[in-house]
Amino acid sequence: MIWWVRWPYVDRMTVLRLRPFTPDDAPALAAVWYGSWLSTGVSAARTVGVDELMARVGREVAAGWLVTVAEADDGMVGFLAVLQASRVLDQLFVSPEWKGRGVGRLLFARATELMPNGFWLKTAATNMEARTFYERRGMRAIGEERHPVHGHAVAIYAAG
Repeated sequence: MIWWVRWPYVDRMTVLRLRPFTPDDAPALAAVWYGSWLSTGVSAARTVGVDELMARVGREVAAGWLVTVAEADDGMVGFLAVLQASRVLDQLFVSPEWKGRGVGRLLFARATELMPNGFWLKTAATNMEARTFYERRGMRAIGEERHPVHGHAVAIYAAG
């Protein structure tokens, strides 16, 4: 199933498509994830490569990730991964060249459709771009912890 969306924040000529992830998407998803994560400036992003992220995609999908892909004419521009049963927005990444063009807002809206009773998420505490994005959508910081692998501070957000 493909959801066609003419998204006014991009431009009048661009149509963004949201659709479910397929296994063939793994290389493009890993590339978007890596590029976006590096653009945040979070130091942990430099410790993980595209190949490692691609392997993780397979593991996470097998463990329950529900992934939505955002595409434009030139390919994948972002993705959303949720764990519906746990009400977790686990990943939301947008290609650096597409940031500020509405892709993140569209993916976040999809998360609220998939989890209408609310959800929570974690983001690097130093990632002010992400924190501002989530706060503008009504999320509020409820705590902080250390990342179990990389050790950096992680902010925890919940809806409302």
